[in-house]
Amino acid sequence: MTDGAPEPTGASTGPRVLGNFLYLLLAQVISAAAGVVSTAFLARKLGTDAYGILGFGTAILSYFGLLVALGTDVYGMREMAQDRRRIGWLVPRILGLRLTLLGVVSIAYVIVVARLGQPEEVRIVLVIQGLGLFVTAFTLDFVFQAIQRMGVIAIRQVMAAGLVLVAVVVLIHSARDIYIAAAIPPVALALSAAWLASRLRREAISFAIEFDPATWRLMLRAAIPIAVAQLMNSLFFNIDIVMLGFMASPHQLGLYVAMSRLLQIAIVFGGLIVGALAPVLAAAWPQEAQMRARYRDFVAAAMLFGAPIAALGIAYPVEIIRVVFGDGFVGAAPVLQLHMATAAIAYAGLAAGTALVAWHDQTAHMVVQGVGGISNVLFNLVLIPRYGIQGAAVATLMSQILIFLGLGGRALVRFRMVALVPALRLVAVAGVAFAAIRLADAALGHPPVPGPAVVGFLVRAAAGGALYVALAWLVGGAQLRRPVEFLFARFRARPPG
Repeated sequence: MTDGAPEPTGASTGPRVLGNFLYLLLAQVISAAAGVVSTAFLARKLGTDAYGILGFGTAILSYFGLLVALGTDVYGMREMAQDRRRIGWLVPRILGLRLTLLGVVSIAYVIVVARLGQPEEVRIVLVIQGLGLFVTAFTLDFVFQAIQRMGVIAIRQVMAAGLVLVAVVVLIHSARDIYIAAAIPPVALALSAAWLASRLRREAISFAIEFDPATWRLMLRAAIPIAVAQLMNSLFFNIDIVMLGFMASPHQLGLYVAMSRLLQIAIVFGGLIVGALAPVLAAAWPQEAQMRARYRDFVAAAMLFGAPIAALGIAYPVEIIRVVFGDGFVGAAPVLQLHMATAAIAYAGLAAGTALVAWHDQTAHMVVQGVGGISNVLFNLVLIPRYGIQGAAVATLMSQILIFLGLGGRALVRFRMVALVPALRLVAVAGVAFAAIRLADAALGHPPVPGPAVVGFLVRAAAGGALYVALAWLVGGAQLRRPVEFLFARFRARPPG
C-alpha cells in the first residue's frame, strides 16, 4: 500500500466513498449516542459548577493540543491522499516534529496553568486534562484518512466513546469525583490511540520517529497556515467558554458549557462528512470538472444533515435540554437555539473551508478563520458583560456568519465555486418541516407519548425528520439525487450538468 501509485479517481471512487461514509456514519451515531449519555450523566452527577470547570479546562487545553499537532494532520492527509508513495517517508517525520513540539508546548502549558489565577481545584483539573497533549502527539487518524480506510478510524472513535461512557457511569458519583472525571477522556483516548498504532503496524506502514529539521521547515511552511486556521477555529468555538470562566458565575458557566456540548454534538456529522469527502476533494485537484461536481455535491450532502439537525434544536430546545441535562439546565434554552442557528451556518460553510485546504489555498483559509476568531473575541468582550451567556451565543453566531461569507467568497473568487441554491432550499425545507410539527404539537396540546420523556421527544423528532425528507425530495428530488448517489451509491466522476 505504501509503495503503490496513487489510485485513480474514477469509477472506483464511489464504493470507497460509500464504505467510508457508512463506516463513519455508524461510528458517529454510536459515538454521539455514547457522548450524549456520558455528558448527561456527568452534568447530572457533577452539577453545573463542577461541569463548568471541566468545560473550562477542555477549552484551555484545545489551544495547546493544536500547537502540538500544528496542522500536520490535515497537511499529512492531503499529501498522502495525493501520493500514497510518500506515506512511509512522511509519517516518521511528522511524529518526530510532533514529539519536539510536545516538549515545548507542555512546558508552556504548565506555566500558563500556574499563572491563570484560578482556584486550586481548577488548576488541578487542568493539569490532569493536560495528559491529553501526549495523546495528541501520537494520534494517527490522518494516515488512515489519507488511504480512505475510515473503518479503522470508526472503530477507534467507538472504542474511545465507549470507554469514556463506561468509566463515567462506573466511577462518577458526585462533584467530589471531578478529578477522576478530568482523567477519563485522556486515558480513553490513549488506549484507543495505542490500538490505532498497532493497527498501523499491521498495515506495514512505518511510524518510527525521525528527527529531520530540514524537512520540518518545508512541512511547516505548508502546515502552519492550516494550524493557524485550526487555532482560529478553536478560538471561535472555545474562547467564549474561556472568557465566561473569568466573567461569569460558575453556575452560568456550567449552563453555557452544557449548551456548547450540544452544539458540538450537533456538528459531529460535519466531521463525518469532511472525514469521508476531504480526500475525494483533494484527489479531484486540479481537474476543474471533477472539482466543481464534488464541491456541489459536498454542499448538498452537508446540508442534508445540517439543516434538519439545526431545525430540530431550534424547534425543541427545552425538550432536548430536559432529556439530556434535566430541568436544572432549562434556563439556557435561548442559548441552545442560537447555537443551533450557528450549526446551520457551520454546515453551509463546510465545503468551502475543506476545498480551500484541499486545493492548496490554505493561507486564505487561515486568514478567514483568523478574522472569525478575532471577531468572536471582540464580540464577546462587548456582549458578555451586557447579556451574559446569551451574549456569548450571539457572538458565536455573528462570527460564524462572517466565516461563512469569507470562505464562500474566497471559493467563488479563487475557484468559481458556488452552490447556495441547494443549501438554501434544504434550510427552508427543514424549517418548514419542523415548524409544522411544532405547530401541530401545540395545536393538539402537546399530547403525551407512552413511556419516558425521551420517547416522546424522539417521536416528534422522527415525525419532523420524515416530513423533512418528503418535502426535500418533493421540491428538489432531481437536485438531491447526485449528493445521495455521492454518499450512498455508485458515484462516477462526470462533469456537472
